[in-house]
Amino acid sequence: MILLVDDEALLRDVTRDYLTLKRFAVTAVENVTAAYAAIDELGDRFALVITDHRLPDGTGWDVAAYARRMQPALPVILVSGYSELPTQDGDAVDMTRVTFLPKPFEMSDLVDEINRALEADRE
Repeated sequence: MILLVDDEALLRDVTRDYLTLKRFAVTAVENVTAAYAAIDELGDRFALVITDHRLPDGTGWDVAAYARRMQPALPVILVSGYSELPTQDGDAVDMTRVTFLPKPFEMSDLVDEINRALEADRE
């Protein structure tokens, strides 16, 4: 299952629907607080986190750090409108298994990144 965190409703819904069509199970939430609640409820079931960097109540780094308390090797795809990986603030996140995907992106590129991250778990 994938945890998708994005405050832009249209992008979140389109991404969730596309990934669902590609046969991924997706839990989509709109902010850090909702992500924490999903992690508390389903955390060990998530195989991957996709999170926007800038969220109304925190950052994607916050989501990554929280999720990795339960699963230290959980792969994270950090999405951002910035042209390069945003700096971390708050809890430092081990950069191992963190992929940066700049916006805008093609859905096929996102699926490629997901498959790479999940394939690494199978090796």
